[in-house]
Formats: sequence, structure tokens, C-alpha cells
Amino acid sequence: MFILFVILGDSSLCPKTVKLITMEIKNIETIICNLCLQLIAVQQQILSRTENNGIPSVEELNAQSRLINSMDKMRKMRDKLLKEAADEANDPAAMPAPKSDPPPYGPATFNRYTHLLREHATATADAIVPIEGKDVNLRWFIYNLFQYYKPVKQRLFITDQYNFHHIVNMEEVSRQVAAFLNERMAA
Repeated sequence: MFILFVILGDSSLCPKTVKLITMEIKNIETIICNLCLQLIAVQQQILSRTENNGIPSVEELNAQSRLINSMDKMRKMRDKLLKEAADEANDPAAMPAPKSDPPPYGPATFNRYTHLLREHATATADAIVPIEGKDVNLRWFIYNLFQYYKPVKQRLFITDQYNFHHIVNMEEVSRQVAAFLNERMAA
């Protein structure tokens, strides 16, 4: 079975936002397998005859020909689907750009709380931190804080602190933050 992933956006996006193209390919391959089994059955029927009668009849030849042609058509359909999916995956214009929300806080607020980046590894999903008099999810704040350290075109702010964990793969974000902090310390 072929599995083809078309990734939308960057690698910090959760697997739920990754488009998986397998069902059609799996269905096509199942049909090809069934056609192969039918062809084998016809050939075994011919081979099981005595030596004098081992020549296939016209009906058997026609059945084999139809099965082989059907398998070839299904293989071409599968190959076409794989090619289209690969072309779409490699075409940046075909992929919708992830839509960024406006930053939940301005750069000045994030500058005051830059020290929270160091807590990326220990922040739990339900950790709360007071930011400008409002209690906010620490992971959500760290994610958005880290966006300010990315190039402008790569920033993807998320304002919904209650559902952002469905969109963001925090393990990947934590790895990126750790690499950033290590690079910053080395400089």
C-alpha cells in the first residue's frame, strides 16, 4: 500500500491538520488484488486439466484478457492519483497558506515575558500564568512568544488559547524553542 502525506504549513502543525491521501489508493489496490486472485483462479483451472486438454478455451482467454486489462487500468488510475497528489504537494500555490491570527499581545508585552521561553520544556497543558492581569495558558503564551523570534513571513499567531493544542504540536515547538535557546546561548 502507498501512503502519501500532503503537509499543510510547517512541521509544528498537529497531525490532525495533515491531509492524508490513502483511501482511494487503498481501494484501487484492493480491487487490483481481487482481480489478481480471479486471474490466478482462471489459470489454476486451466492448469488443473489433463495434459491433453491444457489449452484454454476462448472464454477463458477472454476472461484472462479482461482481467489483465482491468488490472492495468486500475494501476494507471493509481499512478495518476499518486502523480496528482505529489504534484499538488510540491506546488506551493496549491497549498493554502496557514492563516495567522493577529498577535494576542504586542511586542512590548512579549519582550517583558521573554524569560518564559525557558519554561517550554516543563510547561504542562494546564499551566496558567498571569499576563497583564489576565490568566493565560502558559503553553499558548510560549507558542505565541516564540513566533516573534521567527521571520515575519513564518509567524503564525493563534489567539484561541483554549483550543490551540488541537492545532499545534507542542513537542515540535518545544524542540524548536530549545534549538533557538541553545543557538542564542552559543552566540
